[in-house]
Amino acid sequence: YVQYIVDHTPPKAPEGLAALSDAGYIELRWNMGEEQDLDDYLLYRAEGRDGEYQLLAEKLYALNYIDRTAKTGVEYRYRLQARDYAGNKSAYGEELTASMAEDTDPPEIQSVYPADGAVLGPSACTVSVLASDNYKLKALEILYQVNEEASWRTLKTAGDIDGYYKQLTADLPIGSLQEGNSIRLKAVAQDAGDNQTESEIYSYTVDKTPPTMEKINVSAESEKITLAWTGGQEEDLAGYRIYRKDGKGEYQLISQRSRREAEEYSYSDYGVEKNNTSVSYT
Repeated sequence: YVQYIVDHTPPKAPEGLAALSDAGYIELRWNMGEEQDLDDYLLYRAEGRDGEYQLLAEKLYALNYIDRTAKTGVEYRYRLQARDYAGNKSAYGEELTASMAEDTDPPEIQSVYPADGAVLGPSACTVSVLASDNYKLKALEILYQVNEEASWRTLKTAGDIDGYYKQLTADLPIGSLQEGNSIRLKAVAQDAGDNQTESEIYSYTVDKTPPTMEKINVSAESEKITLAWTGGQEEDLAGYRIYRKDGKGEYQLISQRSRREAEEYSYSDYGVEKNNTSVSYT
């Protein structure tokens, strides 16, 4: 035969409910119950003195809970229930009142890219800023100046962030600037507590002069086409990109060559199909 035991006895009400408040959260802690069949805890929360209790979290098996949905300046009331394996719920424990601590820590500008002193151009004009906050970011803005301008221009703004981190990326308007222009850039971050941080100022130089390149010599063999050229020795030369177009198609990047001390460069293309009578490089 099978024997069942019916349990209608609820556990004792939880004891020792306490709160630890910090910027961004309220941590609730309580004592462990003595029952052997104790399963989990249920936590309830109400706003203000007259708000109704709502279930905040259940299936709590630890002896603490971090409430990250609390808002600054709001007083909350908490109470706790215990539940056993049979589903019996205890009476509510003693009510606890708590508020989240005021956020006085400003956000941080974690990084700005490119590094200070970089040279920017038509294909290297992207800037990126990473900001963080101990609670919540509210807004992040990138500003810049050209030459000796007195005021700052807004490059890009992100508002209503509501998160711990934010990366903001934008392209500087290099096309409208002149060779040799200087750019000053900074970032400003604001958190939900209206604390504000301003980054250091980063300085860049505009370079719109392309590197020089001598005529390309092309030689075709049965299995490959070889390109050879003499490269320039500009200080800011990074390297070369090789593009190929078959017939009337579009140019596709097929290889790259990094700058090196020797002026002579070459590339052998083994990817051309045999009997292809129309191949272009640039």
